[in-house]
Amino acid sequence: MAPTSTIENWLTLRAALELRLEDGGLKALLVPRQGAVLADLTAEELRQFLLEDQRLTALREEDLPDIIGRLKAGKEALVADHGRLPVHGRDGRLTWLVQAPQAQNPDEDGDIDFFAMRDFHAVTKGQPLARLHPPTAGVPGCNVRGEVLMARDGKASAFRAGPNVMLEDESQTFVATMDGRVVVSGDSLWVSRVLEVEKDVDYSTGNITFGGLVNVPGNVRDNFC
Repeated sequence: MAPTSTIENWLTLRAALELRLEDGGLKALLVPRQGAVLADLTAEELRQFLLEDQRLTALREEDLPDIIGRLKAGKEALVADHGRLPVHGRDGRLTWLVQAPQAQNPDEDGDIDFFAMRDFHAVTKGQPLARLHPPTAGVPGCNVRGEVLMARDGKASAFRAGPNVMLEDESQTFVATMDGRVVVSGDSLWVSRVLEVEKDVDYSTGNITFGGLVNVPGNVRDNFC
């Protein structure tokens, strides 16, 4: 326990100085209260007050003479800035191993076909489609009093293998189990044998080469297939 004289000094300094934690506790400012009398304040008294009474874990000790000069002049002073921000974990994600998907509007069933006609690329049985990356853990931070600032862990990706796709456990890679085209429905990645052409097959689409079934509700123009 600190000697009585030391405690009395701390009580006096508490009445004279306000410690403010800024930026979420990453740094600490000392602010003289109105009417504070600090003419006799020494560097050792201030150091003990901040480390033992105010529970700071470290100080800008090389700056103590300047800090005391500012306080005696009635100005605030930065006394600690060694806090560390938490680093939040990264959510799980997919890395595409086929042509990068292009965002399109879902159909009435909520499905998204990631390959527009002009960018259509068939996939084959055994072809890797995407790799699943796990979430990462967060790294806690701490404030200038050594108190832990919690970090958030990343969330696992919701993507799962749908029909005609398997997830290889070791490599966490989605692989096509049949020829077709890639479709995403909600959080499910799957391969369809059917290619729906929502317009005529003409110069706007070009010829269509696809190993599965092709459904063309419109017309196939001359010299196209």
